[in-house]
Amino acid sequence: GEYTAFAAMALGQFETAEDHLRALRDISDSLNNRSGIVVHEAVSDGSIWFGHDSMTTRPDGTKTNDFNTDETIKFPSAVALIWRWTGDNRFRDEMYAFAKRNLQAVARRLDVDGDGWPEGSGNVEREGMGPEKLDNAVYFIRALYDLADMARSKHDNRTAAWARSLANKQRAKFEQTWWYNPAAQYADS
Repeated sequence: GEYTAFAAMALGQFETAEDHLRALRDISDSLNNRSGIVVHEAVSDGSIWFGHDSMTTRPDGTKTNDFNTDETIKFPSAVALIWRWTGDNRFRDEMYAFAKRNLQAVARRLDVDGDGWPEGSGNVEREGMGPEKLDNAVYFIRALYDLADMARSKHDNRTAAWARSLANKQRAKFEQTWWYNPAAQYADS
């Protein structure tokens, strides 16, 4: 939904994009008891693919989330994109509490080692990747700035300050964390 929202906005499909995010919010809240975790894929037959707020324990004892971190991180940015294109403050207000819960869940629960970078699956997944992903790091910073903008427009100064402060902190340490000198590029995990 976050990726298709760009095309939908350019084509003027505002209601379609808004309805899509409403459906994701409603399904996610129902399935995950309002935890803020967003489902990965909901199919018209009622099945949910990867998006339950739970963990699976592998035979070797390691645990993995049964959801993608990136879906939860990207949701607030999709809301902000639609809000900015349409100027629809009612939509922003309708989605705001859920978008805020998304990033609170990420900050509180998905940064297991306390370094500010959320653990969990991102867009790019392959064997041997570490628990933190570059795409999640970037999307998290972007989403925090987007939430701060929405909060400021709603005069929710406490949330705006929290989101902007955390985004600035992560942005300041981004290069030193993610730049990989031996390959002269950013590490993907």
